[in-house]
Amino acid sequence: MKFFYPDSLDLVDPEFDFKSEEHSNHRVRHRDDVFAHDLLEEAPYHGLLVSRSMVYGTGGNQRYRQSQRFRLLRTGAHHFFETDQAPNAPLQIMGDCGAYAYVEQETPPVTVDEVLDFYESCCCDYVLSVDHVIPGFHTERQKSEGNSIPDEWRRRQEISLSHARSFLKEHQARGHSSVPIGIAQGWDGDSYAQAVEALQKMGYDYVALGGLASLATEDIASTVEQVSGVLQDGTRVHLLGVSRAREFRRFQNWGVASFDSTMPLRQAFMDDKHNYHTPEKDYLAIRLPKVTASTQLQKKVNEEKISASEAFKHEQRCLRTLRRFDRSKASVEEVIDRVREYELLFNGRDQTGKYRELLEDRPWKDCDCTVCQRLGIEVTLLRGKERNKRRGFHNMRVLFEKVAPALQGR
Repeated sequence: MKFFYPDSLDLVDPEFDFKSEEHSNHRVRHRDDVFAHDLLEEAPYHGLLVSRSMVYGTGGNQRYRQSQRFRLLRTGAHHFFETDQAPNAPLQIMGDCGAYAYVEQETPPVTVDEVLDFYESCCCDYVLSVDHVIPGFHTERQKSEGNSIPDEWRRRQEISLSHARSFLKEHQARGHSSVPIGIAQGWDGDSYAQAVEALQKMGYDYVALGGLASLATEDIASTVEQVSGVLQDGTRVHLLGVSRAREFRRFQNWGVASFDSTMPLRQAFMDDKHNYHTPEKDYLAIRLPKVTASTQLQKKVNEEKISASEAFKHEQRCLRTLRRFDRSKASVEEVIDRVREYELLFNGRDQTGKYRELLEDRPWKDCDCTVCQRLGIEVTLLRGKERNKRRGFHNMRVLFEKVAPALQGR
């Protein structure tokens, strides 16, 4: 099973100084910053998923500057991302139209030709058909209650199948060397299975299941299992936006060959529990915002409830104690006391009880990835993009290693 990471220009400054909190003097972000596969000793994924909506900013999802978009389309994704420089090169590129960006629209705002032109310019290895997301799922409970399927859902499924038919025909006419993947949209196991059957009749031997990302694991698993019952010999399945590591072996047995997910990076700084991943368990990162970057602290300073110098003193005391702890020069209790003081200062909460397990286990000491080896305890701090994204890179590596047994058929 292969893991593709959806690109969103997640870069870090390799020369960032974590003690002074400063970038190098001559740093130019879009020239000098690096991706996960540049920073780590091994790319933490088998390839990247490049979304047209991300590149063009469809639906307000603007990440690419015009100059970056022009360079990507002129040189191709492999050159843009320097995929041949990764230790486990070459990394593969999967192209996607980015249907979630236009889910609110009645029809996809892009044509099959426009999407294929994008894929061709990017020199993609795998290309996904144009689809339209169905914004809902018909659970078993809803079925038992006799809830009907909205006509809009059926219309969107037909749009996706119609575009898939045109996509494959035009892909063949252009003589693309890329592998076409037909996207199935549905609202329950039956409808997904029917869509996959239709895609296979069109000629697809690689299909993707879209619209499952936000569903409960049991709904995803039951859907994939039902789809597996209609797969022809040799047909592979890609899961769009889905990563459920505990289900990898079952997914593989049901024909899943690949998946993509931003979850490891997003959880690094957008989750309330699972910020730092290990193969065995996840930990909560230590909340230690910069005084100048904390809206809560700045509000208190502006309201004269605390002085900026006092807040800065607490912040620096925390950092010094954490770094001493990393060198075995301070105890867990000392860290807990300093962090508690600062937390109560900036948000009035005390989460130090949740940090104790992280501090006692010291999981970063057992990790041999480049991020943990270089940053030490800094990787566990929820504090600015440079630390947070590096922690996300570490999380991707953990997921990548969980994929390995499935990829090897174990």
